Amino acid sequence: MKKRKATKPGFGGGRYYWAEIFVLCLLLTAAAALYDQTPFPSPRQQRAAPLAKKTETHAVSSVRATPDPAKTPRKEEQKTAALHQKPEPRREPAKASPQAEKKAAHPAPDSAAKPQKPATQTKVHDLPAVSSADSDEEYSVVRVDDGDSLELADRQNRRFRVRLYGIDAPEGKQSFGHESRSNMQRLTKGKKVLLKRMYTDNYQRTVAIVFLSAGGKADALSLNERQVQDGMAWVYDFFCTSSECNTWKFEEAMAKNRKIGLWKNPSPIPPWQWRSVQNN
Repeated sequence: MKKRKATKPGFGGGRYYWAEIFVLCLLLTAAAALYDQTPFPSPRQQRAAPLAKKTETHAVSSVRATPDPAKTPRKEEQKTAALHQKPEPRREPAKASPQAEKKAAHPAPDSAAKPQKPATQTKVHDLPAVSSADSDEEYSVVRVDDGDSLELADRQNRRFRVRLYGIDAPEGKQSFGHESRSNMQRLTKGKKVLLKRMYTDNYQRTVAIVFLSAGGKADALSLNERQVQDGMAWVYDFFCTSSECNTWKFEEAMAKNRKIGLWKNPSPIPPWQWRSVQNN
């Protein structure tokens, strides 16, 4: 039996050993060349990429924020335009009617909420007791608007309107509105009056306690109290906060008990409630 000849180890035996080594080297060389041509970023390039992107974004935003000098007006041109600009004509506010002024000065209270005081009215809480006028200047009664509003004139015949403080008389179209106005006309006919100013309402009317003048001195009873005493007005609790309001409330209760004036009606409607119904 013949012995086989020993061969060198290799892929195909000893005959093709060096050829296989040569082919393997060629394959490795080609792979290395292909790897070098592939554009893979290096670790250093990967670390530098976010910083480069951030710098590029900042540069773009800076370019956008830079104003165009051609579109930006110069300071001299702005001053010239401001000098040649015509001022707008001043518009005078529309004058409201006496009825609208009264409704605004004494807003009608809701059944579920209390009425709000006029916006520009000064604070009148805890006012001191008033027993006389604040000056001896007499005023003439020019016109009686209703049971709680007058038009007066001073010695220079300058006219202004006065709202009686702390009371509310029936409106003209309301029951006893005409009688309340007539009673005020009767009290002031041919008389001079003195004022105790309390505050100014949002229509620049003087809200005051008004006294008849007796030789330049104030009468003992004000027109405010006389209207309540004669049953021609209510005490307006929400606005009447001075100490004499307690006396007026007593006079109101007495008139109601005697059933005089508007209290002849067993359930008269207060003016603020009547105005609320009319407004709705």
